[in-house]
Amino acid sequence: PAEKDWSSIGLVGTLAPEVEERWPILRLVVDMGLPLSEVERMDLNDIRQLNAVLDMRRDHDSAADAWQAENVKKSQKERTSGN
Repeated sequence: PAEKDWSSIGLVGTLAPEVEERWPILRLVVDMGLPLSEVERMDLNDIRQLNAVLDMRRDHDSAADAWQAENVKKSQKERTSGN
């Protein structure tokens, strides 16, 4: 069998230019599970607002994860120091 050429997919974690250009639309499909046909009928302002909500949710989740990790560290430190 011939060796596959994976170079065309680019770096992991980067989007192809044609995908990056449509990412605000595709993100609503990927992250929210909306049908592409529905998103494509949306007003551009609605797409922007929904993406802003997704950004806000990501930021909130990141902050909550950081807070929880810090509290776990504090709790572990208190247990090991005998307090």
